[in-house]
Amino acid sequence: FVADPELKLPLLSFLEAVEHSEEQATRCPYYLGKVPLSAELPELDADIAKAGTPPIDGLRRCFGTPSPQGLYMYFGCAGNVTATHFDQSENLMLCVYGTKRLWLYPPSDVPYQLWQTHGPAFSR
Repeated sequence: FVADPELKLPLLSFLEAVEHSEEQATRCPYYLGKVPLSAELPELDADIAKAGTPPIDGLRRCFGTPSPQGLYMYFGCAGNVTATHFDQSENLMLCVYGTKRLWLYPPSDVPYQLWQTHGPAFSR
């Protein structure tokens, strides 16, 4: 959404930074966004696939066929804020600790939509 600086670091380093920020009561400097599970965390992807009943099988009934690109994960911590946006694909959210507030509303509530349902409001 914005041109934030990018940094590639191991998941362990991110988790250590989260733990450190919790211990010091400071804001974690990182947010992991759009992490392709199969490419960046193949061990976790393999563990999910080996599960007795892989979760994706159950989710397929609700969400349809998964994206050919695979699953993406987002990791945040206290103080992370995401700008209002629209996701084309389905999302599942898991809050491991604490709370997360979401505001969900229909696209019709937006006064200046990016698409028009009628012709231009002017004449030539």
